[in-house]
This record gives sequence, structure tokens and C-alpha cells, in this order.
Amino acid sequence: VKLEGADPELYIILGKAYESARQKDLAATQYRKASLVAGDNKQVHQRLLKLFQEMKQSQAMAFEKEELKRIEKKEKFEKELKQGK
Repeated sequence: VKLEGADPELYIILGKAYESARQKDLAATQYRKASLVAGDNKQVHQRLLKLFQEMKQSQAMAFEKEELKRIEKKEKFEKELKQGK
């Protein structure tokens, strides 16, 4: 399955459909795919963190928290570069 260039929103929609059908494992798989293609999209990672919290997926929650930390670190670094620090 090619994930490169994919839209994370599509995977989130698929995940929600699986959740509605009570297919939690398949939903979690789609959410993980969304996370992989989300890149530095902070809003998507925040949304996924909430979805994983609702599903009580502790490992996936930890991954999303780390992704958010990484993005925030990157944003801080970029801001400091622009300010000439």
C-alpha cells in the first residue's frame, strides 16, 4: 500500500467508519496510517491523539504525544532562526 502523498483526512474518515462498524482494530490501523502521512501537521496529530485516547490505545497515544513534541520543537527552532538567535 502506497501512503506517500496521501491525505490523512481520508484515513481518519475510514477509521471513523470502522469505529462505527465496531471494528476497533481496523479503525486504529487507519488512524496510524493517517499519522504516518500527516507529517508536521500539528492539528492532525492533536486530533489523532484524541481519537486514540477515546479508544484507549496507549502505545499510539504515546507516539502522537512524541510527534507533537517533535513538531513543537521544530516550530520553536524555526522561530528562533527567523529571529536571528
